[in-house]
Amino acid sequence: SDLVRKVLGPSEQRIVAAPSLAAELKAPILPADLSRLPALGLGPMQRDHAWTLHGPDGAGVRIPYKPRLVTDDMSQLLYAATEGVGVAQLPTIVANAALAAGRLVDLLPQWTPPPGEVQAVFPTRRGLLPSVRSFIDFLADNYTAETAEQALRRA
Repeated sequence: SDLVRKVLGPSEQRIVAAPSLAAELKAPILPADLSRLPALGLGPMQRDHAWTLHGPDGAGVRIPYKPRLVTDDMSQLLYAATEGVGVAQLPTIVANAALAAGRLVDLLPQWTPPPGEVQAVFPTRRGLLPSVRSFIDFLADNYTAETAEQALRRA
């Protein structure tokens, strides 16, 4: 491929659900409890879906699930989760506004999926406009999850 990618930084993830869906589980919620709730998947449809979670004291667990909805659209996944369609794994910067507003709850704050990556992807460096190169350099120098979250709030 002629595409180049530049990693900007990590993207922390959360397992979230609408409060009405979370109410079906008794506190404290454990990773195994997730299998009792409907699930949502991000990405292409695949045979096996599973959440990999890291918890206290370095513990790890893999929770298989069968999603009732699979999409490659992050905004659709967020909408479905806030409407109570199922449990979803979402980047923290995508879920934070809904979490703060009480439209989502973090089901397992002590158990988190491995972080993703935020990347800038662009055509080969040859022939890249100087303004585009400057913008990519700016992103690389200034990206943090905090600044990305602030930008999402302004959008």
